[in-house]
Amino acid sequence: MTSAGQATQVTCGIYCRISLARDGDTTKTDDQERICRELADRLGWKVIDVYTDGSKSAWQPARKRREWDRMVADIESGRISAIVVYHGDRLLRTHEDLLTLIHLARTRGIHLASPAGTRDLGNLRRPVHP
Repeated sequence: MTSAGQATQVTCGIYCRISLARDGDTTKTDDQERICRELADRLGWKVIDVYTDGSKSAWQPARKRREWDRMVADIESGRISAIVVYHGDRLLRTHEDLLTLIHLARTRGIHLASPAGTRDLGNLRRPVHP
């Protein structure tokens, strides 16, 4: 809440990832973004940026995902306070990714939304409702 008693608008980033984009085809990430934008709009969340890692498998711990790293930095800096993702398997595939989200939950209280549901990671037991 702000000092005037009004709710602070949630600022979010949309994270999209495709493991293999053949011939530069980004249809799948474009669809992910469209669905996530519709969800953010329904939730009343303001989309600040879109983070898209194309042709990036996420299961290898040594594999760098430039846009994932940029999104994490934007959360740490306070630029965004939530992530909207098409499906959880697009967001994280390793224990290291999960630990990063847990750290952000503890330090930043981030929100996470997907078509499957919305969670306040600052309080892992309480769903967030618009």
